[in-house]
Amino acid sequence: MEKKVPFLDFPFPTHADWVSRANDELKGFPLEKLSFKTEDGIEIEPFYDSIDFVPEKLIPLLGKEKNEWWITQNIHFTSEIEANKHALDALNLGAEGLVFTNLPQHIDFSKLLKGIELPYIRLGFETHSNLNLIADFTLYCESKNYDTSNLFIDFGFDGFGYVLSNSASKLVNLVEKYSSVFLKSTLISFDASVWYNSGSTITQEIGITLATVHRLVALSKPENLNTLFRSISVTLSTSTDFNINLSKFRAFRMAWKRVQVYHQTDIQPAFLHAITAIREFSAYDKHTNMLRETTSAMAAACGGANAITVLPFDLLAEPNQAFAMRMGLNIQHILKHESYLDQIPDPVEGAWTFESITQKIVEKSLLITEELFSKPFNNTDLEQLVSINREKLALKALNKQTSYLGVNLFPNASESISSLPLGTSHPSWAPSPIRAVFELEKIRFDLENTIGKDANVALVLFGDSAFRSARSNFIRNFLGTGGIVCEEFILSDNQAEASKQLIEIPQHIVILCASDADYSEFVTLQNTFIQSKKCWIAGKPDEAESFIQNGILGFIHMKSTLVDVLLEISTQIKTT
Repeated sequence: MEKKVPFLDFPFPTHADWVSRANDELKGFPLEKLSFKTEDGIEIEPFYDSIDFVPEKLIPLLGKEKNEWWITQNIHFTSEIEANKHALDALNLGAEGLVFTNLPQHIDFSKLLKGIELPYIRLGFETHSNLNLIADFTLYCESKNYDTSNLFIDFGFDGFGYVLSNSASKLVNLVEKYSSVFLKSTLISFDASVWYNSGSTITQEIGITLATVHRLVALSKPENLNTLFRSISVTLSTSTDFNINLSKFRAFRMAWKRVQVYHQTDIQPAFLHAITAIREFSAYDKHTNMLRETTSAMAAACGGANAITVLPFDLLAEPNQAFAMRMGLNIQHILKHESYLDQIPDPVEGAWTFESITQKIVEKSLLITEELFSKPFNNTDLEQLVSINREKLALKALNKQTSYLGVNLFPNASESISSLPLGTSHPSWAPSPIRAVFELEKIRFDLENTIGKDANVALVLFGDSAFRSARSNFIRNFLGTGGIVCEEFILSDNQAEASKQLIEIPQHIVILCASDADYSEFVTLQNTFIQSKKCWIAGKPDEAESFIQNGILGFIHMKSTLVDVLLEISTQIKTT
């Protein structure tokens, strides 16, 4: 008897079938309006029912049978004893790797690494150009009788710094001297996250990195290229756009393979270290950073990162805070030990959406790489490359084109902070760091220090309950972005009672919240109140011009410019 394959009797829908069904569900809303472009100009379709290329197999490029990664914690160095204490705390809380940052020229490793057994963790250093470190560390390993060929160390010599300062030959010599001593370690680190945190797009982050690697590789002898590629680690940022960031890690591995093919070397998997992007951090509502980082870490894990660092959510306030460090580790523990994301390598293999986005990122990144590599470039050229997107980031936050929870979306207007840091410091070769919401937070911070946290604005609600509630919530959210606190007053339907209520409102700044139909009657009947206050209307009714003639100062609605409104309202508060 012939064995029947299940489901083959069902018709296979064509692209036209999917479009027809989507149009039916959208009930007249144009399907094409569901498409959008990323900051790289990559178009994301409403749905993917097929792809017109054979996707590359990623699993051979991962270099691991499962999807395991090192749960890594940054330790900000202040002294050997303090850093050691924080390192031991992190290990006791489940960290599997440590990266020491802010290191001095000379380190007493016997104090820094006291009680830390190196064969069982991955150890990293933010070395930059400190050649003393590897020599001192080698002596320390000899004193401990460590088999250096089995240690997992990322020495962190700054690939970008050496190449952009035309000193890359020192890295080549370093690899030739130490690669046979530290067989399972990486010597050179390309921290591409610096570019992302300076405002680059993700394809610029990848393209700049690969072009710089090209320049380094060009200085090495052909017989040493395999060793050189094995000695490199790359740090990529990971941020909140899950689909794009997951695809970015996949795309980097595929692009890395293309670089190795170009130089005719063996195909060796890239060691990818993911670190949560500080450019997405907010100083206000800082606990929301934990939510951002959960999505970011999940994208990196599913994308196949070899190590992941989740920065402390309150890093902008103070590094090495115990609670914040623990939460960063626990995010990863949940992803690994409760969600089992470490079990399946490349979990999105064959998913048309991810395969298509990955392919587009590879293509666009390599175009940037080829353009840069075709001529000499320096850090000024790279800074100019990322400058356009850098400028757009702040504007999108200011104009609410990009939503940031707790900042320009559902802010807590009653919250205040004591200082407003820009971000962590960057190497000298990189542009200054940027946080997307910094300019918006600065407006709020300055306003709070000027007008305080009193309820300076009265929201007067009347008429249709649905309209007044919706518009009141909109105004609270809108003005809360600038830290302006509002107090709500719901008027009685009885005109006499409403008039009494209005007299008792202490604030001089008033925003009326009602339906368009209700505004007309109010402006007529309560004109004395309007003339005694500084009144705005939530929304933009057809009778706007008439209302202005009757004392209304302006209208706040979806198309209002956020910054202009905040500055206008705050100016009026200062003069009352």
